[in-house]
Amino acid sequence: MKPDWLDFSAEFAIGVGELQLKPEEFWQLTYAELLTLADGRIKSQKRKMNEMLFLAWHIEALARQKKLPALSSLLKDDKTTGKQQSDEEMMNMAKLLNAAFGGEVIEVYGDTQ
Repeated sequence: MKPDWLDFSAEFAIGVGELQLKPEEFWQLTYAELLTLADGRIKSQKRKMNEMLFLAWHIEALARQKKLPALSSLLKDDKTTGKQQSDEEMMNMAKLLNAAFGGEVIEVYGDTQ
C-alpha cells in the first residue's frame, strides 16, 4: 500500500481536467507551479464571471429604457480627453513625483532636473 502523500489523483484531475494540461506537462510541474496555474485559472474565471454579470446587468438596464440611447454615446474610445500638458507642466509633475518617491535632484546641462 502506498502512503497518502503519494496520491496525486486530485491534483492530476485538476491539472489535466481543469487546466487542460497534457499528462507529460503535468508531471513536469512542481507542486508550487501547479498551485500557481490553478490560482491563475481561478482568477481568470472570476474575471470572466464578473464580465458576464456586468454585461447581463447592462442588457437589463438598457431593456428598461423607454428610449434606447445612441450606440455612439455608450461606446468608449481610446482617445485622451482633456487638455494636453505643456512641457513645463510635465516637468513640474515629474519633479513632484521624484520628490514624493524620495528621488534626488541632479544637474543636467546646467539645469536642475
